[in-house]
Amino acid sequence: MEAAPGTITSGRARQWAAAGINRVSLACNRSSKKRFGEPDEAHGGDCRDRDGTAARGGNRQLQCGFDCGLSGQTEASWHESLEWVERLQPKHVSVYMLEVDEDSRLGKEMLLGGVRYGADQTPSDDQTAAFYETAVERLTAMGIARYEISNFGRPGFESRHNLKYWKLEPYAGFGADAHSFDGRVRRQNPESIDEYVTMSGDARARNLCRTSASSWGCG
Repeated sequence: MEAAPGTITSGRARQWAAAGINRVSLACNRSSKKRFGEPDEAHGGDCRDRDGTAARGGNRQLQCGFDCGLSGQTEASWHESLEWVERLQPKHVSVYMLEVDEDSRLGKEMLLGGVRYGADQTPSDDQTAAFYETAVERLTAMGIARYEISNFGRPGFESRHNLKYWKLEPYAGFGADAHSFDGRVRRQNPESIDEYVTMSGDARARNLCRTSASSWGCG
């Protein structure tokens, strides 16, 4: 279960655990955005305190996710984010380096040298890389080892979902632009939601199932 800090209650967390959800993932960034206001408390402000306790309401595996390279991010705010990891003691951590799409509003503004959307406060590639390297060092010191470029886990708590791709195990993807792999052939659903919705049920099945000999046993 992925949840925004500040929206979690102990009651909700206990219900998730009762439903069989054994890992809660929190976004725990802390950015210094003087010009754009403080970060939304629902998405980061409470991560260090209440939500660390609330999310554990029956869920023994806590995951933290961070983005480095966000607008307004500084070395000080990045270290503060990492300090939250030490306080929360999660089993798994994800650290993503921001990739800006040139077709996005932020990307276009950065290309134009503008200031909207915080484009003028976005860390350089070198700064972003430095943030990432700092995270690798500090997480390793905490006993949270890197097993993928963006993923770190304590021994035995690596994501089985992520490891499936490296082990070439079959997986099924449902929905627009979803990818699937039957052990031999990779499939991709149409990117357009309209095109995906208008596909017949048989067409969707064919997109997932290559032959009756498929390792999924699809006919």
